[in-house]
Amino acid sequence: MNNRAAAGWIGIFFLCLYLLTASGHYGGDGFWIYLTAESIVLDGDLAIGDRPFLIPEMQNQYAAGPGGGITAEMGRTYSPYGLGLALFEIPLYTMGRLASRILPSIPSDYITMFTVSMTNTGIAAAWCVLFFLFGRNLGYSKYTCLFLTGIFGLGSLTFPYASYGFSEPLLGLTFLGTAFALHTYRQSGKPIALAFAGALAGLVVLTKIYAVITLPLFAIYLWADLRSRPLKVRTLAALLIPLAFFAILAAWYNWARYGGILKTGYHLVDFDRIGGFLNLNPVQFATGLFGLLLSPGRGLLPFLPVALLTPFAFRKWAFSHRRETWLFAALLVEHLLFYAFYGNWHGGHSLGSRFLLPVLPFLLLPLGSLLETKSLQRTVAFSLGVIGILIHLPLSLINYHLFTRFALEKILVTPDRVEELFFSPLFYPPLGAYYQIASAASRFFMGTALNYPAYPLLAPSLENYDMLDLWWINALRTGFLGTGSTLAMFFGLALLVFGCVYSLKKLIQWIGAPENPNQTSPHPL
Repeated sequence: MNNRAAAGWIGIFFLCLYLLTASGHYGGDGFWIYLTAESIVLDGDLAIGDRPFLIPEMQNQYAAGPGGGITAEMGRTYSPYGLGLALFEIPLYTMGRLASRILPSIPSDYITMFTVSMTNTGIAAAWCVLFFLFGRNLGYSKYTCLFLTGIFGLGSLTFPYASYGFSEPLLGLTFLGTAFALHTYRQSGKPIALAFAGALAGLVVLTKIYAVITLPLFAIYLWADLRSRPLKVRTLAALLIPLAFFAILAAWYNWARYGGILKTGYHLVDFDRIGGFLNLNPVQFATGLFGLLLSPGRGLLPFLPVALLTPFAFRKWAFSHRRETWLFAALLVEHLLFYAFYGNWHGGHSLGSRFLLPVLPFLLLPLGSLLETKSLQRTVAFSLGVIGILIHLPLSLINYHLFTRFALEKILVTPDRVEELFFSPLFYPPLGAYYQIASAASRFFMGTALNYPAYPLLAPSLENYDMLDLWWINALRTGFLGTGSTLAMFFGLALLVFGCVYSLKKLIQWIGAPENPNQTSPHPL
């Protein structure tokens, strides 16, 4: 089995796993992006249609308003979020509309929300495939690539965020894809690699406007190669034409919604905050930096303890991949500094360091330099990677927003205590997730929910906040499924389990086969 075949089995494994653990719904940013995709399909424009919802929860989200929808001139409502993810949702929304005709007994909103909510499962699985291929391109062994991919796909926020509707997984895929395409161009010199880099860099901007800050870093990384090769018109055209296409599309998207190519939608929300979009106050910076790195609720290290080894990995990696070390470190530092100054550094009620999620591959890939050596650092990296899986597995089975509501409604009952969600160890999300699962099991087997003893002063009950949030469990709860639909659903679940097991078996066989010294690094571009 060659590298591409192994990458295919990795994609199947993660896609099946993410589909098994998906929730089948989402709110917040994802809800408004869903409504944009719906408007494009049903109305042919970007204005969110004022149509009744068949699901009360969706009607309540829409009525809540400015968490996402922004009303512009003429009373038309638009989503302030980038167009990138909505474009990926369009085919899945169309599939949902077609499926609703086959299943008329189920409200169509349930079906379209379900199909659209699977968008990030495919994106996250593709992200894992690209991560694996990049590792092989960097010269890592089979064992190292599989272990790193396992940490990334199972032991990081990639796992739970495969079920959410945020744009960060797509943004991370485009970041990594751009870096991979440029690295491939360094090795092969093929203009097609630059075409992919230009297209993915353009998609970066179309997905989330702040990402323009990363383009100079990619340009600097590329510049040395362009200087060392004969500069041809077709080389520049391969890079600039797809980049220009997406830049024009992004400008049109802004103009069509708000009448100006530089009006992104964020100008109506974040730019009106006290201190502006970025707050240069030193206290804000210190709070944001500590929160992003160390806070129990949002910190990088409490969610990804293997990141403790990243400085050692970068130091070792710099000897063999000097320019990649510079690019990866620059992307990490740029994101960290940018969001440390951002007033909303914590991402509201989202899980963990959502804003650092897109750059996690650049933090994890250098760890291969430690795994390639037989040392104490390799053992520590393996142990911390396993701990990361134990941290994120429960977060992928429950609804974290229910735990947030539990904390706000049962414990943090006054607005001045909201920051305890970010900084108090008592509200460490994995801890709450394990309690939620234990309480759900207690209700199922014993008939009574558990209290939350991590907060001993009150120890409120987790009843009504402890439901496992898996789409197939949610589907059974609705009561809409008939006997035939239920049997079909369980057959589909069996196929997904089989896909996970069989693909894992193929990967074990691949890793057990000897390396082929004549096999070249994969250049899928």
